Amino acid sequence: DFFDQNKENITDVLDIIHLFLRDIIFIQEGMTRSVINSDYLEKLKQIAGIADSQSVLHASELVSVCGEMQKRNIGAKYIGMYLALGAKEGLN
Repeated sequence: DFFDQNKENITDVLDIIHLFLRDIIFIQEGMTRSVINSDYLEKLKQIAGIADSQSVLHASELVSVCGEMQKRNIGAKYIGMYLALGAKEGLN
């Protein structure tokens, strides 16, 4: 529902998610100074501490695919479902 409600800003939403995932990877690699979302640093560190790097990379790939889907005019609702299902699958 979130993606459908924000369909006008889907590109921005995907960019924000991608940047957060990027920051988590940088923290996991000890590159805290390169974090863009420094105002969320403590929360990002918490997530980086419990998420394995493969899951974060998988999520980043899903977001990239969602960006391609958006460029092909696939509906925001379907993009959100793809992302949610893909993330769930990546956790198993």
